[in-house]
Amino acid sequence: MRYILTICICSLVLASCKKKKDDAETVADPDTLTVNVQPVFGASPLVLDQTYALNDSTGIQFTDIKFFMSNASSGGTVKKDYSLFDYRNTSSLLFTIPGVSSDFTELNALIGVPASVNHSDPAAFPAASALNISNADDMHWAWSFGYIFIKVEARADTIPDGIPLFDHTLTYHVGSDAFSGAVSFPDLNWTAASTHHSVSTLHLNMEQFINRAASPINIRTEVITHSNAGQEALTAKVLSNFIAALTAP
Repeated sequence: MRYILTICICSLVLASCKKKKDDAETVADPDTLTVNVQPVFGASPLVLDQTYALNDSTGIQFTDIKFFMSNASSGGTVKKDYSLFDYRNTSSLLFTIPGVSSDFTELNALIGVPASVNHSDPAAFPAASALNISNADDMHWAWSFGYIFIKVEARADTIPDGIPLFDHTLTYHVGSDAFSGAVSFPDLNWTAASTHHSVSTLHLNMEQFINRAASPINIRTEVITHSNAGQEALTAKVLSNFIAALTAP
């Protein structure tokens, strides 16, 4: 009888241990949501440093595409405070968070950094924050001026002589409190990447960024902005064209 009782007790202990192990595995493997941004040129994925033809057959090569997104929310709840998109160094990744896709059916956010933190000390943010200077890096001008919200750099061949000389540089750096902009995507499409991982991908059409019908950028005369005084018109155009080019397909 004592032998049988001992076996029963051991079985209960093993069952309890297994339940705790299963619970631990469940906690250690939460659902994950990833929001990507895929730059494209027309209908094709964009590759940095590759040549593309504009409407007038001018060749253009994009060399850098970066931007900050702040306070990404769904249903009025902020899901991700600050994210930095860096196409060259982190590919299409914008941010990854825990959750389930049914809780994140829309995306509302700010392209840029809120004025409330734009002029804060970039070294004071937590090490994991996109706003920490070690992560922001060249997306911050100086403590007093703040962050670069959008950075698009490119080079073009503007002389149609058959010689591929890409020596015409384009520098579009948008920042300062006046030049952030809201974006809203009411219907996100989620794709299951694995059992516990769903992905939604936005498109950033760089052909539309340059050739937007409402306000095309003249790459021969509108070549540079650092959002300084006297550059307001081009800065506003770069911001509005960038936001218009970012869509949820």
